[in-house]
Amino acid sequence: MSEDKSFNKLINLRPIVLACVSLVLGIFCSFYSFKISVWFSLLAFILYVIAFIILGFIKSEHKKKILIFALISLLFFAVGHFSTDLRINKVKNLTFTAPENEVFIGRICEATYRDSYIYIEFDDCFFKGKELEGKTFALIFPFDTIDKIDIGSILKCNATLVNRYYSGEIESDIFGGLYYEITEIDNMQIVGAKVNFYEIAFLKVRAFLRKNLSKEGYAMAIALTLGNTSYLPVETLQTYRFAGIAHVFAVSGLHVGVFVSIFTFISSRLKIKRKLKPFIILIPTFIYCGICGFRPSSVRAFIMATVTIVSNYTGFKKDNLSSSSLAGLILLVANPMNLFDAGFKLSFLAVSSIFLLNPLFERGSNVCSPIGSGLSVSLSAQLATLPVLTDMSGYISIISVFANLIFVPVVVILYVVTLSFVICSLIIGIIAPAVSSIILSAPDYLLNACNFLISKIDYSLFALPTTFSYFKISWYMGLACLSDAINLNYKQKLIISCITLIATIGGIILTSLI
Repeated sequence: MSEDKSFNKLINLRPIVLACVSLVLGIFCSFYSFKISVWFSLLAFILYVIAFIILGFIKSEHKKKILIFALISLLFFAVGHFSTDLRINKVKNLTFTAPENEVFIGRICEATYRDSYIYIEFDDCFFKGKELEGKTFALIFPFDTIDKIDIGSILKCNATLVNRYYSGEIESDIFGGLYYEITEIDNMQIVGAKVNFYEIAFLKVRAFLRKNLSKEGYAMAIALTLGNTSYLPVETLQTYRFAGIAHVFAVSGLHVGVFVSIFTFISSRLKIKRKLKPFIILIPTFIYCGICGFRPSSVRAFIMATVTIVSNYTGFKKDNLSSSSLAGLILLVANPMNLFDAGFKLSFLAVSSIFLLNPLFERGSNVCSPIGSGLSVSLSAQLATLPVLTDMSGYISIISVFANLIFVPVVVILYVVTLSFVICSLIIGIIAPAVSSIILSAPDYLLNACNFLISKIDYSLFALPTTFSYFKISWYMGLACLSDAINLNYKQKLIISCITLIATIGGIILTSLI
């Protein structure tokens, strides 16, 4: 689509970006209409009607184009709104109450091990012989634990079922499919196992790493390569959070990009037809995302990688922001409640901010490149994710930008080394199993060394308790005006950004004093 400077005088519009933003607005309106007031949705639809009436009277050579954009916005707003309504109504119409001490059977699809308990999610659940819709979760404490609790195990027990909606749990994960909790668990036993292809692969890789790495190296390797922090000590994970670098454990663009690069290199060394090379790269990458649990951040990265690879091999022009929006559309149409998933928000905010803000920051950092380039990328991502991270944790890390600048390059190298050595040792281990531990000794040492160095500083000293609350809106308005998507001059951008920054900080301070 060619740029139309007269039409895009203020905002550089892209249809797919507009569609994604409208879908997000529709989901928000539906969710908050249910949670707070129906007036959210009514007001939104009234504004759309008024906008169409006004557009009908506009006399412009671009009138047809404007109306098409307006229709795209309305269509995707309606899709987001009504798909969210359907999910909310499904939760509201759940029939189960909370019978006590009945037989529950469920397949374990996720197990997170902590010092005092195991957090378990079940799918394929049955209660009193009747199939449950959606997922169920439970907290299994040490005195309840039994052997063989693992992914794929089918657990049978007597328990009390709690409908999370009717127990007052108004959370996004309920509408995302986690509908029930089982409590007062008794007489637990494993009655079988049922695992899919990706779970089998995960369990085999996990067993392989556990056998060939030290305890600390194993926990770090699982977290860094597969995005599973279940085996990291709580103190270690908290250290990374205080430093503002815990995002390295979320499988996203960094991980998928390295994985794609590895298989791009392999495919370039093999004599394979050009048309087949995208499949050689993308099929293993898709399997990798599956082993990592198809989390929203990894799926987003995979879709964007697919767009990039296909455009490179077909000659189509690629637009990064449009690729990101396409990934968002796919994930949100599949499940609108992905919008409230922490990984989804952080992943999309970070990558979109890098595309929008990084060019502006880079123009001011050319004198100190490449350090300035790295700083501008880190700053772009940190500014966008700051409100979400702050509201999740209750604090803000004042050194996160610099910690990312120092540690992320180290972690990237560590990830590349670990992943490469794991792949090599897996292949060689088929022929000579004893060699695997020797090959993995290098990444094992590096993983432990990295952990040791990061844990030497008490990052909690740099964590200031605060929350953005509803002032996130003014913060993101300021970032949007600062970006290259808005065609304002430098002075105008600076003035608007300063006003929104002062309003945000003032609002946060005022809220904390009240």
